[in-house]
Amino acid sequence: MKPYTERAFETAIEHYLTTTGGYVKGDRETFDPARALFSAEVIVM
Repeated sequence: MKPYTERAFETAIEHYLTTTGGYVKGDRETFDPARALFSAEVIVM
């Protein structure tokens, strides 16, 4: 068995970005893949 996996790598990156990188994890249920963004996070002027 491999000592590493793609999922573990992704988890490590996510952990780093959300604990020290200033990022906030989004809710996958509100993500709009057609527009590639979180529609609720967009400010309409």
